[in-house]
Amino acid sequence: MEGAINTRSTLPTDAIRAQSDLVAVDWSGDAIELLSHLARQRGQTFAWTGVRLPLPVNLKVNGISYANLLRLIEMQTAWRATLTQLPGQLTLAFAQAEPAKKAGGRQ
Repeated sequence: MEGAINTRSTLPTDAIRAQSDLVAVDWSGDAIELLSHLARQRGQTFAWTGVRLPLPVNLKVNGISYANLLRLIEMQTAWRATLTQLPGQLTLAFAQAEPAKKAGGRQ
């Protein structure tokens, strides 16, 4: 029973309960920190894979849906990482570096 006296809630008080919930964000910093916090508010786990590199995000939005917020984050991070959302989980996969190609000759 959500919100009952003496009952613990599994989500934080500022929880994001649906993809359509409206949020306000003023953030200039690392995407992993922001995504970790957002996942916690949504009641999801957050994980990242690959070699962690700085991934700056700059957002100042008010009254935007959670789904659209994730799209904005993805637009700013797609050059270096892929954001995936599954039920109960948010994952950021850093792009793998391409191996250097040998110059000249047959390959």
